Amino acid sequence: MVLGISNKTVRNVLSAVLLKLGASSRAEAVAISRDAGVGGGRTAPGSTRA
Repeated sequence: MVLGISNKTVRNVLSAVLLKLGASSRAEAVAISRDAGVGGGRTAPGSTRA
């Protein structure tokens, strides 16, 4: 069994997040989140991304 979400669901959730953050783009949402200390610049365990 495979579970998934539709493109429409992703669009709706993304729109809600952008609205709550007061951001007009994903990049702006990332900047707002980083300024708020979300993420802390760490990578996931086992990640090869720097």
